Amino acid sequence: MRGLRRLAVLVLLAAALAGCGDPPAHPARPTLDEAARASLREAFRSAEPERVDAALATLAAAEAPLDWLLEGLQQPDRGVREWSAHALGDLAARGDFAAGAALAERTDGVVRALVLSFEDKDDYVRWKAARALGNVGPNAAMALPLLRVCAEAESEQAVTRAAAIKAIAQIEGRAD
Repeated sequence: MRGLRRLAVLVLLAAALAGCGDPPAHPARPTLDEAARASLREAFRSAEPERVDAALATLAAAEAPLDWLLEGLQQPDRGVREWSAHALGDLAARGDFAAGAALAERTDGVVRALVLSFEDKDDYVRWKAARALGNVGPNAAMALPLLRVCAEAESEQAVTRAAAIKAIAQIEGRAD
């Protein structure tokens, strides 16, 4: 049962961070010092759903979702990595971090993090990373060689190969 609760929390977090619904207006986000972040990270790794829920709520309120999602790609929990990649793809599809010169560096960081996700041993993480790169669009051109290899790799799952093929088309501007 704990696994189902944890998955439900991850799904809710991904939906919230991916922008399902209008985000609440916050004049300023509370800041977290390093000790508070360390405490939250420890709670996040807990098997106690209440501690995880509280840590996620605190992080979502204090940290920019993009920063948290990038960190989520590095977490030991497969579900966190998968849903972080998924939510990054949703944010990219909405154009939340791809537009404007000031955000170009952020987009490059997201693309690099998603490219590194292809080293993940989990098929779902790689699938979500390919999907997210496609949603980034032309700004993810640096990922094209990797996506081409993935699209042709017989050892890769069919769903991941299909996502890589679609991502290539999106990045090259051939998708609708």
